[in-house]
Amino acid sequence: MSQHGNYHIKRQFLQGGFAAQYALERELSPGQISELLQICLDTLLRDVLNREELLGLKGREPTVQLIADALSSPSSHEVLFVKGILPVQVVDDAQAEECPFEVRVHTPFKEFVSSGHIRHSVECKRRSLPAFIRTRRLGAVFPLKLSSFRIGLELFKAKSFGSMLGLAPTVYQGLYIDCVVDRFAL
Repeated sequence: MSQHGNYHIKRQFLQGGFAAQYALERELSPGQISELLQICLDTLLRDVLNREELLGLKGREPTVQLIADALSSPSSHEVLFVKGILPVQVVDDAQAEECPFEVRVHTPFKEFVSSGHIRHSVECKRRSLPAFIRTRRLGAVFPLKLSSFRIGLELFKAKSFGSMLGLAPTVYQGLYIDCVVDRFAL
């Protein structure tokens, strides 16, 4: 298995201080994509998927994409994108058909709560996936065949920009994961 990563530290001009960035790309063996998705859903998105709104947390911007050639572009404020195939058994026919599906969870802006704090709502859009398959269990459902998934989280904190500009919400941490059948990027 091939893997490579890099670590980069840079000085921030307007926000002050330093920013650290770590990137990792790794090959996956067959079948690992489902297991990896379920681990991410259980650890990173468990609380996000059970809420109707979030404070100080939102999904990634469309410009942040780690595996550009294999995935469609992210939607605005996208927390989760999952794409795959659901085998469907037709009653009269013994042959199973393959039905492509997509799940998108995004966090559109809802309101300013107080100075420096923003509230986002949580919306889930599903295409061609039965309602009894819960979003937070997509990696554990058999016989779903996952082809790709993407996770993006950005955390905000109130940052003071002096007495004239006041407080503003500023992204201080981000976590981005892109995964296709044979590749994983963090």
